[in-house]
Amino acid sequence: MAESSFKKADEAFARKSRWLIALMGLGIVAAVTGFIGGSDKDGDVATNFGILAGVGIALVLGGAVMLWIHIAARAIGDDPGGSIKRERLQTQRSRQLWVFPVLAFFFLIQAIPAAGNIIRRTGDTGDYLHMVLPVLYAWMATAIVMGWDGQTRKERKFLEDELTRVLRARAMSWAFIALMAGVTASLGLGLWRQDLGIASLPLVLSAAGATAAIRFVWLDREAGQNDG
Repeated sequence: MAESSFKKADEAFARKSRWLIALMGLGIVAAVTGFIGGSDKDGDVATNFGILAGVGIALVLGGAVMLWIHIAARAIGDDPGGSIKRERLQTQRSRQLWVFPVLAFFFLIQAIPAAGNIIRRTGDTGDYLHMVLPVLYAWMATAIVMGWDGQTRKERKFLEDELTRVLRARAMSWAFIALMAGVTASLGLGLWRQDLGIASLPLVLSAAGATAAIRFVWLDREAGQNDG
């Protein structure tokens, strides 16, 4: 029975790994096709190839992050007291909280000019996609900090304790301050120039999400050093 269970777990791990690798491969093909196909085009044709390239990059990055998480989860073994599993899960959470803000700001570079196109009513589907992606990754980082993600809910006994709740409250307090300051600045810009006020909102949301994630990781690291 035990051998059969291990075999099924290995098969499930291999199957999901193949799907994630295939997703990354599809993303690479889409990105390369978009860049090469749109290099000598203009107008709507170039825009469509640009959308294809952006979607491809998102698939590659998203697939890489999920594969990394999948492999890290596989490496977690059972131990009698659960201390090893707890430490590895917390390390994995910290790594995710570093990765998602980086991805958010990577897509933010594309979101700012896209916002300008949308405001000028010249935006297309690609521009709207570029606007959504950094905000999406900011929300993902915030969800991990708040414990709303699937991993935390599944492994709550290892990732949810009194210290985590204290760190979460302190991290979200900083994020709330960043959000209030950013929205206030966007309001000021909007009163002066409406286009700048709207275009700055993805930056504000990304900054608030990044503040929550990075502050949580920093506090968790300090707590670990104090315990050591």
